[in-house]
Amino acid sequence: MEMEGILMLQILDCGYVPQGPARSKKPLTWPDTNKYFRKGIVGYCNSVNTPPEQLKVVFVDFQLSNLCLFLVQDWLLYSARNRVVLVTDDHLLPLANYYKCMFHQVDSVIDRAGASSDIFAKIDHVIAGETVSSPSEIRLSSREIGLLRMLIHGVTVRDLASRLHLSPKTVYALRHNILGKMRLTKMNDIFTQAIHGVR
Repeated sequence: MEMEGILMLQILDCGYVPQGPARSKKPLTWPDTNKYFRKGIVGYCNSVNTPPEQLKVVFVDFQLSNLCLFLVQDWLLYSARNRVVLVTDDHLLPLANYYKCMFHQVDSVIDRAGASSDIFAKIDHVIAGETVSSPSEIRLSSREIGLLRMLIHGVTVRDLASRLHLSPKTVYALRHNILGKMRLTKMNDIFTQAIHGVR
């Protein structure tokens, strides 16, 4: 029980990146916070007669409830020898697009919005060794990601302005831009999802 509490604190502190094997006999999914995500990916690969051991792919459950894990770049080390496919929700699509643009390990971005047949068609492209890109070009900037990291840790706008040598008005504007790109209206939406995601 005490170990679970420590693990929870590490996840909330955004500093915990689960370690695992670089290769597996099954297609890897990460993080393992959503058993339905893994079952869906593995089940679909099996249904199209793709032996999981042939795939050197990590399908990443890139959703808002896992945000703390994705605000540190170390999570990409988990899949160093595999292609990384971000299966994202609308809220983290701008962050997924940033990672695809900046890091060669990120091979594809699949937006889970839309019909399941469209999502499966995109997975088919990944299985065939092709790259899948998001139709949206909206992405967060490095500066916005840095600001989001600090906001998630509870740093106030005033403190951020002081640390970054900006006016509070500029920090509010940056925060507004981040929320707009993520299709959210307030920071509390992020906190609610992040806490819900680690339970």
